[in-house]
Amino acid sequence: MEEVFNDGIYECIVVATTVEKYKVTSKVTIILQIRDDITATELKNTNKIYAGYRLKLEYWQKKISHTFNINNFQYLCYACGLPEGVEINGINGLNDWLIGRQIRVMQHAEYSDYFGMRVNNIAPWKVYPTKYPNTELMKKYRTSLGLETS
Repeated sequence: MEEVFNDGIYECIVVATTVEKYKVTSKVTIILQIRDDITATELKNTNKIYAGYRLKLEYWQKKISHTFNINNFQYLCYACGLPEGVEINGINGLNDWLIGRQIRVMQHAEYSDYFGMRVNNIAPWKVYPTKYPNTELMKKYRTSLGLETS
């Protein structure tokens, strides 16, 4: 099981997305790496302690309609700076666009009845634009995967 982090604001970078399919639903997971290039005092109990660790932002498909709540993805796209009108072709297109983007998330550890323990949780609406943009960091991640850096 993952380490449970302090509650608070974390500055992160998107490093990957995954899709998992189950019998009756699916889940999209956005994997975030806690940034290690920030020394801001306001992040002393979050980024400074957990730099380099990973958090997950999960989006579950509705079981009855087999659709995702698009509003939840809009928070992520807004935080990452996706311009209006840009067409994204499926999860692969979303993954290609998101990699290297920097966001700010509010993480809250809560008790999970399913796991029987405290787990990290990021609500989809607790995703914000970064306060510490670093274009070189984004280029590094995107270039390493052969993606466009714009």
